[in-house]
Amino acid sequence: MKKIIPDILICLLIITVGLVIYARIGGYDYILYDDIVSMYVPFVTNGFSTEKFGQAFYNLPENIPYDVAVPAVVKLLLWEFFGGDPGKHHLFSLYMHIACALLLFLFLRSTTGEIPASGFCALLFTVHPLNVEAVSWLSGHNGMLEAFFLLATIVCYCHYVNKPFWKRYLIVFPPFVLGLMSKPTIAILPFLLLLLDYWPFRRFSLSRAGIKDMTLGYRRNRVLVEKIPLIALPPLLWTIRRFIHAGQFHNAGAASLRFHAGAVLDFIGHLSRIFYPVDLAICRPAPPEASLWAAAGLLGAFLVVSLFVILKMHAHKYFITGWFWFWCASAPVILMLFLSGRPVEDHHLYIPLIGVFIMVAFGLSSVLLPLRYGRGLFLITAAAILSLLMVTSYRQTGYWKNSESIFIHALSIHPDNKKVHINLGDAYMGKKDPEKAVRHYRQFLQLSPDNPLGLTKLARALASAGINEEARRLYKKALKLSPDYIPAYDGLAELLIQTGQIDEAIATYRAVLRINPDLFQILNNLALALYKRGDIQEALNCLDRALRENPHYRAAENNRRIIMESLEERPRAKTLDQ
Repeated sequence: MKKIIPDILICLLIITVGLVIYARIGGYDYILYDDIVSMYVPFVTNGFSTEKFGQAFYNLPENIPYDVAVPAVVKLLLWEFFGGDPGKHHLFSLYMHIACALLLFLFLRSTTGEIPASGFCALLFTVHPLNVEAVSWLSGHNGMLEAFFLLATIVCYCHYVNKPFWKRYLIVFPPFVLGLMSKPTIAILPFLLLLLDYWPFRRFSLSRAGIKDMTLGYRRNRVLVEKIPLIALPPLLWTIRRFIHAGQFHNAGAASLRFHAGAVLDFIGHLSRIFYPVDLAICRPAPPEASLWAAAGLLGAFLVVSLFVILKMHAHKYFITGWFWFWCASAPVILMLFLSGRPVEDHHLYIPLIGVFIMVAFGLSSVLLPLRYGRGLFLITAAAILSLLMVTSYRQTGYWKNSESIFIHALSIHPDNKKVHINLGDAYMGKKDPEKAVRHYRQFLQLSPDNPLGLTKLARALASAGINEEARRLYKKALKLSPDYIPAYDGLAELLIQTGQIDEAIATYRAVLRINPDLFQILNNLALALYKRGDIQEALNCLDRALRENPHYRAAENNRRIIMESLEERPRAKTLDQ
């Protein structure tokens, strides 16, 4: 019993520290930047059913912003039990984060036997400020699930390695499959397992004899052969899923991919925040263009350091595993960032950071513990580091209270960030404060002139503030710049209805439907205008069309019911939903 007391105390410490930092997110709102999209879609909000459960695995609707089954099922269950309360959804992320930290500690503890280093590593994972974004952002549920199933797979693999037997090998697959159904980037897991075979499992060495032994075949060493089914599983699942979908995958449009040298510099620069976590912000601006020579120099430096780690760090095997864990786990993100030019976000590093924490925790342990009074020095140093990170994370978590607070904080770091200005404007519109929204939309247009999106949003804010003439002018300017820009048509039609110009509004809605006749929201809004003009039957026809396009569209269902009741119980007046 005494032997497990330290383990229990560290587990309790992980839970306590996690709750201290993150418990208040149970009262936080959603963030307009993606959260609203991932939470409020009809497939999720209309209730759980066995049909939807099956649909999540073989035929997700196109309006689902994630094309993987497990997060869809999780969203369904969260909505079934907690409805649209964002706080409860946030707490799910917190519980998953604590569970990941506990799995990490138990794995390292069981394989290395080093309680202080294992506990310090897991606590670093729990408290590091770079992980605040992953825990506090509802859109990151799929990443949290990926991390949980990755660590669960590693724990199952550890059980297999302790006594290699085919029945134990089979239990590795269920969590890995669930991880693939959470986020496909977990496909790098077999390569992470190979690193773990080097340390802490010590199933092979990097000496010439060790490499020769590893490659001699299954009977001499299973290290390589047993990874083959795990490597083959992701493309196999993809092929099966493609067959089930009959090739009808969500079409996000053809992306223009090219190498962005600026993204290399941005990624390397962001790594400094691992050790000096300041100026952490959501929605970072796109990295500026940079010289290919600068990017090539950084990539060359990475290769030199990696070669040094391989050749000179054999005495510190944990360092080799930690170094290559970070870069291997970052590989899918690096590929995406370097080819798209997007900035790196904190949540991209959630799994890769485990490698850094391994290097720091076990490195500090190897330096301090052999010294006289080493255990005390280690505990004091670890406590000081964890205290600083905990205070920083607690402060960072406070910015995620709602859209307004997180975007104001982002603007304090990047004042000329276009995406933040427009999102903060949306946040103020949600709070019925069009005057503040107008200010941020105007700043967006100063940074991105003649942008139809910015013009349309500014026009909506001005219309809400009663400045109708300027709003009308901006809508028409947006349509002149982009004749098929549907939000501008929709906003202009709403303004026309507000000013009593019903016929012009109806003509505007019909113009939208000539561009795309399947827009159920526009059909609903057209029905509203027709109803106000007295064209009851045509309004009902539009609502029927809207419901054929989206049978779960509640606004159209309510409007149809109200119109039918008004026909039966005149002159009772009711307001239609828009």
